[in-house]
Amino acid sequence: MLKNNQKSLTLKSLIGGGVALLFALTLTSCSSAETSSEPAAVGYRYWGYSQSSDDGTTWNTAMEGPATTNPKDGSVEGWNYTFSADGVVDPQAPSAAPDFQNLCGSTAQEEGKKRVGYVIEFGDPVIYPEGDSAPAPSSGCASIPVDGTGIDLLNAVAKVRAGDGGFICGLNGFPTKDCGADAIPVPESMRKK
Repeated sequence: MLKNNQKSLTLKSLIGGGVALLFALTLTSCSSAETSSEPAAVGYRYWGYSQSSDDGTTWNTAMEGPATTNPKDGSVEGWNYTFSADGVVDPQAPSAAPDFQNLCGSTAQEEGKKRVGYVIEFGDPVIYPEGDSAPAPSSGCASIPVDGTGIDLLNAVAKVRAGDGGFICGLNGFPTKDCGADAIPVPESMRKK
């Protein structure tokens, strides 16, 4: 049973495809002896999932995982390898803008399909698992069935390695083995100033 002085990740840092796993991992890392008011010294790396805003100019953190989202024709889905720790650092959306016209402007519309742009980035190398290096970021456009989900789009444009419960572990071979299960120390460069 959790005690009042135990910390857990904020809801904001949990949203976007890994809610259950990150929450469970946080609970198992709690210590009943924890009494310090200092922010957590560890956090988790994972694939953050973002979607373009209604006006297509900014990213919004996805409020549910990609298996249950239904991206609209004309929208953009974003994935970024990111890091989160309560009170220390916020997860990051892709740095490239969700520019549907740039990504899909030359892709013809097809009967029974929708066009959805995508951006896949690999975040800050300071959080990469030891020995791993990321491939180049990718972006573009995919035509998927009108009832296609975010995971349908992702499977159409990337090699996906998923863990238990569909948690996204790797994209395009990165990371090679890690699946965000182990807490890592917060890199100094990522601490909030």
